Amino acid sequence: PELMTAVEGKHTEIDAGNVIGTGPFVLTEWVPGERVSAVKNPSYWNKDKPYLDGQVWIQNFTDPVAYRVAFEQKQVMGFTDPDPTVTLAMNADRPDETNVRYSGVANTVACYTNTNLPFWNDNRITRAIDMAIDRRLIIQQLHAGLAKPSGPVTWIQDAWAIPQEDLATTPGYQSGAEREKDLIEANKYWQAAGGPGQGEIEWTIAKLWSDRASWAITPDLISQMFNDAFATSQFKGVSKTYGEIIPSWFAKTFDPFFAWIPNIEIPDTRA
Repeated sequence: PELMTAVEGKHTEIDAGNVIGTGPFVLTEWVPGERVSAVKNPSYWNKDKPYLDGQVWIQNFTDPVAYRVAFEQKQVMGFTDPDPTVTLAMNADRPDETNVRYSGVANTVACYTNTNLPFWNDNRITRAIDMAIDRRLIIQQLHAGLAKPSGPVTWIQDAWAIPQEDLATTPGYQSGAEREKDLIEANKYWQAAGGPGQGEIEWTIAKLWSDRASWAITPDLISQMFNDAFATSQFKGVSKTYGEIIPSWFAKTFDPFFAWIPNIEIPDTRA
């Protein structure tokens, strides 16, 4: 409570000292998009943990090859690769030196619009954007097809998610000839709500995402997807740091963006 009171009103300041709820560690440094440093929390309830005196999380490896080499040279303690076979092959070559950890976190992503602002608070625009999103294109281009589209609840939350067979016949989630019908409907909403008169529309992607080699195409992918859907050239993909993005969230002035979903990431154990 004391810490919460101390940092109340500072929630827009990006500073390690304002971060609460870090458990066994205490943050000493936070450089958005680059690294987070922490030391052991002497007041942690479990006196036997953590085992490490400190830790540094590196966030700026945009090249997976450089990330792997740094791990092999013991410059970093762990790494991940877009291709899981690379990780498994390394473990097979060095079984006594490496461990593979299977994480339950899923890379769930979504397109967001700011309904606090005029134009974006028109339900017709929301509907048009939702139907224009080519979920299967995004899955193929960014994750080599290794994903599934999701409704309001992600598919990994199996007990509560809309079944895939139902999504396949839901407007905005369809493919083939049915998607073409969806796009016709989306354009009706777009035209009726004055979409063509809105001028240039910037769609934001966090640099932490787009700086990674495997996802560098994202700004162009997202903007082109909407430009193709609405037969326009209005949409422009831009990359911004979280230092630019976070204050605009709190001010409720943010541009539409494509990003991770922070609230539903752990798979349902019953799935």
